[in-house]
Order: sequence, then structure tokens, then C-alpha cells
Amino acid sequence: MMFMGDKVEHSLKMTHLFWWLSENEDFKVIASEARQSTFLDTWIASSQTLLAMTKYIFGQAQQVVGSIFFFLLSSLLFALPLTDTDYKNLQKQKRVETLVYEVCKPQQIPEFSMLGVQFDRFLTDNLYLGGSAYGAVSGGRGGYALGSFNLGYVWNLSQDFFVDGKLMLGGSGGGGVPVKGGLMIQPMLSIGYQFGKEVQLRIGYGQFIALDSDYRAEIFNIGISFITQHLFLPIY
Repeated sequence: MMFMGDKVEHSLKMTHLFWWLSENEDFKVIASEARQSTFLDTWIASSQTLLAMTKYIFGQAQQVVGSIFFFLLSSLLFALPLTDTDYKNLQKQKRVETLVYEVCKPQQIPEFSMLGVQFDRFLTDNLYLGGSAYGAVSGGRGGYALGSFNLGYVWNLSQDFFVDGKLMLGGSGGGGVPVKGGLMIQPMLSIGYQFGKEVQLRIGYGQFIALDSDYRAEIFNIGISFITQHLFLPIY
């Protein structure tokens, strides 16, 4: 079980890692990525946690105390150097952020369209977990929204072409769409082309299935994806 002291030690090591990357020649290429992911992700999460704890313990009037405490904890004066084992355990994780335009063709109501975003983190070179958020933008379905967790797998057909299959599980509702309770699944299959190392264009087809009603819809979408590589130090 991870104790609070272990988490603090890990966070302080992440601070040291950020500055070490900026000076180490071998990691110049990914230093900017580490600035975005390792440093910002760690300290944004830390700030939210510490400020919430402070508000709970000291009350609304003393949040300033929590802010000062967080600043002191984040100071480079408290940074812990990475050990040789830490350097060996540094890992890179692929993340993909996708902007999507989607057309829904239900059986029961006229078609409408949605805009959405997807955030995926790769657990291996091909397997990923992620999340999606969509909102209706046309077809008289204002207020309809969808949120889901995603599990997917990517097959590389060549250096540039790929197929992406995923299953979305979540909830939706609003806008007069007859999903009743809102629980839904949506299998999707996309084919895409990668431009360089950081941009992908993809088109997809899927089926929306409401689990609490007989609402069904065909899904057609197009998306543009942005790829980043994030450096992190696992917690053991």
C-alpha cells in the first residue's frame, strides 16, 4: 500500500526529473514533452489535492494557508534527486487527442450531428484506454450529450495506414433523444492515415446502442488526432 510519504517523495522526484531533463543532452528532444506531462500533470494534480485537503481541514477562510503550503512543497528547494534505479525506470507513454465530427442516423428520429473530443492513453504499443465527450450541434437536438470510457486496439496496416477498433461504454441523454436511462455502448471501427509523427486523419463507422430502450443509431464520423509522447516515472 502506498503511504502519503511515498507519494510526496515521488512528487519531489518528479520535480527533480523536470529540471534534469532540461539539462541532460540525451533527453533534449523530449524535454519539452516532459515539461508538459511530467511536471504539469504532477503538480496540477498535487495542487488540486492539497487545496481540497486544506479547505476541508482549515475551512474556507484559510485556503491561503493551503496555497502557501503547496508553494513550499513545490519549491525546487525540496526536490529529491533521482536514483540510478529511477533513471532506469523512466518510461514513455503515447497519448492521442482527437477532435471528432459525428453524424448520427437513428432509426426512430431524424439524423443530427455532434462534436466531440477523445483522449486516449496507450498501455502498450497497440492497446489503449480513453474517454470521450460529445455534444449535439445540429438537427434540433440541443442539450443532448454523451460521455464514455473507451477500450481500443490499433492495427498498423503499414507505416502510415492503420485500423482502430474500440468499444465505448457510458451514458447519454437530453435533447429529446429517446435513450431513457441513458446507459449505452458504441462499438466503433476507424481507418486512418498518419502524417509524420504527430498528426492523424481518420474516418469511422459504428453503432450506438441504448441499453435501456430500443433506440439505435448508425454513426459516421471524421476526426483529426494529435499524438504526444509523455515521459513519466512509475510509482512502485
